[in-house]
Amino acid sequence: MSHLLHDYQLRLRKRSQQPVPSVSATYVNQLLSLFPKKMEKRKAPLIEPLTGKEMIILSMLAEGASNKKIADELGNTLGTVKVYLHRIYGKLGVTNRTQALLKAQEISLLENSPVD
Repeated sequence: MSHLLHDYQLRLRKRSQQPVPSVSATYVNQLLSLFPKKMEKRKAPLIEPLTGKEMIILSMLAEGASNKKIADELGNTLGTVKVYLHRIYGKLGVTNRTQALLKAQEISLLENSPVD
């Protein structure tokens, strides 16, 4: 056992005595110059993406549709639409339709058209 430990210690010493490759400051600066000076703020993606149906409902909200109109057009009950809205609000981290539309525009889920 002590023989193995001795061999290990010898290998460690040899490694520490080997020259470490250096990188010049000029090279580092050249690499850094390839990146934009100021990274644009990126919107955090949703933890869970909206489903196709949720996206349809969100775009109907953006058009000003009421819950009743959404239910009628999609062939759902009013209660089902409310469940979908609750899920959309949760995924967007908001509590109402106005906040949902603003958040959706902010993260580019909807075009930046004014909210009516």
